[in-house]
Amino acid sequence: MKIVTSSLRMCKTAGKGMVLSGLFVIVPASAAIDVEMDRRAPAGYSIRSTNSSESRADAASDREEIFDLLDLYALAMDTQHWDLFDRIFMPDAIIDYGEHMRWDSLESFKKAFAEMHEPLDSSTHIMGNQQVRIRGSEAHAFTYGQFRLIRALKGKDGNSWDATGWYDDRLVRTDRGWRIASRRYRLAWWGGNPLVLGLTAEEASSLKTYSIRNEAEDNNIIYLRKISE
Repeated sequence: MKIVTSSLRMCKTAGKGMVLSGLFVIVPASAAIDVEMDRRAPAGYSIRSTNSSESRADAASDREEIFDLLDLYALAMDTQHWDLFDRIFMPDAIIDYGEHMRWDSLESFKKAFAEMHEPLDSSTHIMGNQQVRIRGSEAHAFTYGQFRLIRALKGKDGNSWDATGWYDDRLVRTDRGWRIASRRYRLAWWGGNPLVLGLTAEEASSLKTYSIRNEAEDNNIIYLRKISE
């Protein structure tokens, strides 16, 4: 067992961790999740197969659908319409946001994000520089993300918290359209008032950020590995 800090609140998930103060979480060493793990389609879903003769028109349509899905995530976040996540993720999606913030089901992810974003007055998420690689019924996408969180607070430290990062996704084609089967998000930079997140200055100073260059050199970016195959 070890105690870690997280930049976001984490709700209790079965066997994965326990909130101590909303920011300090005890996580078993065995709780790590492989975001590349292949999963069978859950009940109510079926993975659609395709063949190598897929037309250029179909490929363009797939790319457009995936881009729309990635952008819908921002709208779901900012409106806090968590039901929209059902159109984005598989029910058994593996979601890794770093700092031991990992979920192995969509329902637990939705619950955690609803709790951590409810205190905010507003937010703005921007998704950009999207890259997509499609191979049959599987796709990989890489997206840069930028967001601002706003919360009315007393004092002179400001009411916003800004951050940038990236999303490294694996998607599958289902009979309901493309869905994210696994996601790996990493925080690259942050600035502003950490109290917006409910963090003290000391806790905020310990937030881990990642260099995309270093992550690429360490072969940790799944999308880069896939386009190099």
